Amino acid sequence: MKIFQLALITTSIALTACGNSNPSLSDARKQIEAEFYGAIGNCSQIKLDDFEKINGMPNGERHYTLQIKYSMKVIPPSKNAKIADEYIDSRKNGTAQQAEGAVISQLIQNFDPACAAPLNRILQRNDIMHNEKEFPHGILDYYSRGFIKVSQENIPMVLTENGWIVIKK
Repeated sequence: MKIFQLALITTSIALTACGNSNPSLSDARKQIEAEFYGAIGNCSQIKLDDFEKINGMPNGERHYTLQIKYSMKVIPPSKNAKIADEYIDSRKNGTAQQAEGAVISQLIQNFDPACAAPLNRILQRNDIMHNEKEFPHGILDYYSRGFIKVSQENIPMVLTENGWIVIKK
């Protein structure tokens, strides 16, 4: 009898905990990554990383807003840094044989072809942040050394029979 009562209490505590749970960072991350990687295709040189939960706010019985922060990292081919450095040195010495646009085109061509369109869409956005000390040569540095863009978002979520899902904006 005591074993039955203990099992009943344990089950009711587990069910109560499930009913009151808030969405986890993992719930949001899985869906954000699926949407992001679905949009960029097979590009392996752009990664989402460093997910962090900032805050969470209940919005009624089955709704919740999760504040998260994450970074997008562009990982250029290693040979791009050498090409950019040689160009920058030749420009400083006055011996540059190519225009910067031609060098940038060469750097872009070194990326996986699956990354060309996603990289261009990312770099055309006005919210790409960079540090002038780290990237004094602007877009040339982006394609040769990579960059990190940090995003902070409020993710609206709803509890369904299958768990928490992100509400599409």
